[in-house]
Amino acid sequence: MILFSYEDEDDYEEAWDDFKKNTKHELDCLSYPVTLEARNSNWRGQTGYAEVDNFDDLIRKVASFDSSFVELHKEDDEYYFKLATHDVPTGFCIYITQGEE
Repeated sequence: MILFSYEDEDDYEEAWDDFKKNTKHELDCLSYPVTLEARNSNWRGQTGYAEVDNFDDLIRKVASFDSSFVELHKEDDEYYFKLATHDVPTGFCIYITQGEE
């Protein structure tokens, strides 16, 4: 299920700020650090990983892909972002994984 979305548009700054605010509120339940797994995130189909310590780090990593759109999804109890970039115009996902307690 898509919770929030952002598309690169003329009023991008306000739209991005709204997306960040809504996403931060939704992901308030996370216990950091979390791991981000960007599956098939480049033209070679490679998967990358990053550990982030807070929401600001998380959103900075997601924004670093310079996407034409970003969506926050939730399926069951799992959150992930779907993005489209120049290298992967059909889109790819960045999954959020919390450490085991």
